[in-house]
Amino acid sequence: MSRQQKPSSLAALTAAGARWFQVAYAVNDLAEAQRFFQETLGVPRFFVIEDIQFRAYTYRGQPAFCRQNVAFGYAGPLQIELMQPLEGENSLTAFLRQRGPGVHHLGLEVDDLEQVLQALQAGSEPSGTGSVTIIESGIAGQGTRFAFLDTLTSSGTYLELVALDEENRALFERIRRGDF
Repeated sequence: MSRQQKPSSLAALTAAGARWFQVAYAVNDLAEAQRFFQETLGVPRFFVIEDIQFRAYTYRGQPAFCRQNVAFGYAGPLQIELMQPLEGENSLTAFLRQRGPGVHHLGLEVDDLEQVLQALQAGSEPSGTGSVTIIESGIAGQGTRFAFLDTLTSSGTYLELVALDEENRALFERIRRGDF
């Protein structure tokens, strides 16, 4: 996203260069979910990462801790992420408790997460109708920064903004090609 393009609402994100790339599912059993997506939906295979823990992690504005297993696969150009909680309270555990397994979030890749979040906050309406609430944020891997926006009530899912580091960008490309 260029410095000149500043989204003032969630709708302006894609116009400002954010790219849709992911649908993520909250699951109770990672192996069972992988089988379903492979056998029923035709996702060729998944790359599994066990016991992920995040740095600088916050949930509902407070420092927090969580562990989870994840599996990444691709259906054409669309990344499918399966997430299974292991420990800690976060949006994933709350989602499963309240709604059961299902689409947890849609992912948008951005170039500069802080710039996008500041622009979204600056564009929020004082009445709160356009406000943006960050429910969860952190750092994965060497430097992939992420923030979950609380769009659950309005859309039925969260929205994740992700600024990929080069390591995770290369990993996702290898997974997309099936080179693992």
